[in-house]
Amino acid sequence: MGVLDWITLGNGKARFVGLQLGVDEEPHEVLAVELGEDGVYFGEFAAVYEPDGNHYGVEIISFGYNSKHNIGNPHPRARAAFSASEVGAIRDLILALILSAADKPYPLKRRDLFRGGISFHNGWIVMK
Repeated sequence: MGVLDWITLGNGKARFVGLQLGVDEEPHEVLAVELGEDGVYFGEFAAVYEPDGNHYGVEIISFGYNSKHNIGNPHPRARAAFSASEVGAIRDLILALILSAADKPYPLKRRDLFRGGISFHNGWIVMK
């Protein structure tokens, strides 16, 4: 299985997309989730390093873009809105993807330095 392959997890699929230029023309680490028949949505994540500069956790910054090229778009309607149950399912898929034994892109491939912490930025997803 490759680093960017889909991983099927329960009621959906998730995968790492890799580094992409967003609408803001800045690079973003992107992941994708497909939940049922609703299509594929994209989000941004980042490694958050501890003071030692080596060990890290992961933060989910934003999610719900219908295109990987729209990441970083600040417009209020740039992201889809999800129900509470969809948010839970998306969160579970993201957690399972990051914690899976599958290969991961840099820097997540350095599992010996990963502390296991995964946080979700305030406002990371839009709720209905």
